Amino acid sequence: SVILNRPKMIEKNTDNRIFTDIFANDDSILFYAPIRVYNIHPSCGPSKGGTAISITGTGFVNSDKLRVRFTYGDLSQEVQCMLDNATNSLVCKTPKFEEYDGEKHPSVHLPCDCYLSVTMDGINYSECEMPFKIYSNEISLTSLVPKSGSVKGGSDLTLLIDIDQTTADSIHNLTVGFQPKSKKGQTTNNPSRLDANKNSRQSLNDSSQRGSRVNITAGFEGNQGRDFTSELVNYTCAEGRYENGQIICKVPTLPPGQFDPDSNLQYNVDIALNGQQFTGKPLIFRYYDIRLTSIDPPFAQSEGGASINISGRGIYDSQIKRFKFACDNGGER
Repeated sequence: SVILNRPKMIEKNTDNRIFTDIFANDDSILFYAPIRVYNIHPSCGPSKGGTAISITGTGFVNSDKLRVRFTYGDLSQEVQCMLDNATNSLVCKTPKFEEYDGEKHPSVHLPCDCYLSVTMDGINYSECEMPFKIYSNEISLTSLVPKSGSVKGGSDLTLLIDIDQTTADSIHNLTVGFQPKSKKGQTTNNPSRLDANKNSRQSLNDSSQRGSRVNITAGFEGNQGRDFTSELVNYTCAEGRYENGQIICKVPTLPPGQFDPDSNLQYNVDIALNGQQFTGKPLIFRYYDIRLTSIDPPFAQSEGGASINISGRGIYDSQIKRFKFACDNGGER
């Protein structure tokens, strides 16, 4: 019998690689694995372009000829990208898909799949195993219920949206943003609000946070040091859930000291289907911070029917206003 020594186990540089050739001699074995591109994050974006994406694969190397090719309909565009050494992924921004030479192209019917290919040398391209979904810029919210909520947050908010099923199936990291409705001559970009919104974004799911961290590192030609999550900066964000033409989320809490309780707390509410880019067509939601100060008269007969005046701060007129009367014994009306 012949006893052979067990070959040494290969443990490094094997993750997600597909080996297509093996070359061996008496002294060594050479395994060949071509470049593999298998993931895009986020996996969808609007036709206006500008989505910061992270492309994951194997065999990526840094080069001044790194580029990503986007193929959709009968069209193809290329953009520069860079290698993020921290994640070993390629990062870039999607081009503007909706127009070609200034006009809408007849071969592009939204939503549609876009196929990405990457090159390290400007000659050989490797196609990604998953497509990138392009959706229409015209998608927007149609209504929201209820139209107001407490600054304490936590209540359910339902948003109706005009969206096709194909795009709905491609939603990635759905984010609902709440932004103070600024008055003329005012801006929401003050440091205290930015700090508060930065904290509020921690409520987003883990995948959204991972995407944001990757996007911040992108800094290729023409975008050196740019933060691609800038659209999120002025928003207090909540994670959304899509169900049968509706988006459901929890109303986020407004931190004390970050708003004027006696002002008109109207907020723009918008959605980012890819967790990054809002539609730019918000609806109005009103926060309230009601503090009752007096009841006149302070008592009445148990039979009810008495007229009372309730005074306080933060009160405003609403078609669905209600009062709740609670008793010490636990009863309420």
